[in-house]
Amino acid sequence: MISHERLPLLGLSFLAVIAGVWFAVSPWVLAEQAPHAPWSHDTTTHFLTGLVLVLLGVLEAYAATKRASPVTNRQASAAADPDPDPLADDRLVLLATALLRDLESTSPPPPQAASASPAGGMQGGSRP
Repeated sequence: MISHERLPLLGLSFLAVIAGVWFAVSPWVLAEQAPHAPWSHDTTTHFLTGLVLVLLGVLEAYAATKRASPVTNRQASAAADPDPDPLADDRLVLLATALLRDLESTSPPPPQAASASPAGGMQGGSRP
């Protein structure tokens, strides 16, 4: 029996198989390839693409119908304790702080804005 959560996956794998079959036979159905002539580059591309889609669809359908493996003791203990290192957050904060200090010490100081002179002009490069 297939669970309801896996039905969309099974439907998509079915569509992949149908699309793969169409890609594989379309050169002959659409009369782009003569029945006994050597295969053209397009025919080879269509056929191989279709074959890959069919294989992926079949594998996906197999994965959708395969029963889930039972949970092992190690997986159960990992699920019960989602944060095995309670100090991980503190270490990340310390690391981010150290990186920020290093960035501030190595970056050049921001350029200062030119101040306006009392006459309304900008102080700058040349003085009278």
